[in-house]
Amino acid sequence: MRTETIEANLIPETRVTSLAAAFLHIGVAGKKPGMTNWMGTSLGESVSVYDLNGELLFYDFPVLSRYGKIVGQVRASASRVTGVPVVSIDLTAPGWNIELAKSKAVEFVKGKYQGEVVGVKLVCYAYPKLGVAVEWKKEGRTQRTIFDITDLSIVPEKIEKGMRGIGAASLYERVAENAVSESLRTFAAYEIIVNDLEERFRIDLSAVKEARQARAIYRTMSNYVIAASYTRILTLCTHSTSHECFNLHKQERVNWCVVATGQMVMDFYRFYYQQNAIAPAMNTGLPPAATTYPGEISGYNNLTNNHFNATLDQYPTFQKVITEIDANRPFDYSYLTHAVACVGYTEQRFCLAGSTPQNSVYLYDPQGIIKWEIWGSSISQPDGFVFLRRT
Repeated sequence: MRTETIEANLIPETRVTSLAAAFLHIGVAGKKPGMTNWMGTSLGESVSVYDLNGELLFYDFPVLSRYGKIVGQVRASASRVTGVPVVSIDLTAPGWNIELAKSKAVEFVKGKYQGEVVGVKLVCYAYPKLGVAVEWKKEGRTQRTIFDITDLSIVPEKIEKGMRGIGAASLYERVAENAVSESLRTFAAYEIIVNDLEERFRIDLSAVKEARQARAIYRTMSNYVIAASYTRILTLCTHSTSHECFNLHKQERVNWCVVATGQMVMDFYRFYYQQNAIAPAMNTGLPPAATTYPGEISGYNNLTNNHFNATLDQYPTFQKVITEIDANRPFDYSYLTHAVACVGYTEQRFCLAGSTPQNSVYLYDPQGIIKWEIWGSSISQPDGFVFLRRT
């Protein structure tokens, strides 16, 4: 996509804040799972996240409790070309310190490369993974080094399709120029909801910062007809005090997202393996190695003693999400270089005239995050699903 197209559709930050606030308050007022204890929360100051092409990509807003504690995050789009105002709502606080990561990345470049640092940015180097991009100069040559935010490992700036776990690429450049007009129409349809809220209640959502103001909005919104929706989340039961059928597992290495996702999915069926046993079964080595789809499928089949059959579907649709979750089956929901476990969805069945149904998926991200992700963004499109079904 051309830089001119991105910049022509950048959203003023005050408007971004309004959009993020609307999604937050609608989720809380609608008692969306994971947000039921967020009454009185508000948005903190945003953090800017850039694409690898240098353009502003997201604004990440911390969600603050009435006591100022970070309980989650709203990730809002910086440009309308993404097709959705809000990409995701994290139900857990980030497990990293951005400023500390930047400081350590700069220190590494200065010490290891003896480089003169000329720029530092927080980037989304491969959705949804964040990194610190350090531009540095040595002997007249400018270079860039990207560090993963979770462990400061160096990220190679290349992606091999189907190799999830490692690699970096511009997200904006993946969006085709001829797809922009449809994204803009979709974005505009979402904005109808926010416009209606602000006009009906004469509220400037971008100015809502204090919990007291937020509570007033919740009381007002109790009289507002929130679009009817249906939510289904897997029954993640506990059979005893000794184990759970499903749990959030963090990836133990930066390239083990598929491995950790597989651990979560197999836990559901009571096949309990440690990640250091799953990785070799899926032919996943140490960084910069990654996991291929064939390796993952072979690992699933072998580790379940062929009682289950793993299959790849690289034509992902929201209807397929519904089919798997309604059948009570968690599955691998993979982006271009990252894998998460999908365990639920919300399907919006009625909405305001002219607006777009706000469908979303409920994801367990092995980076240590549970989140709702809005379906339909041009940035966060899934690359494929890996289903695990009984033979």
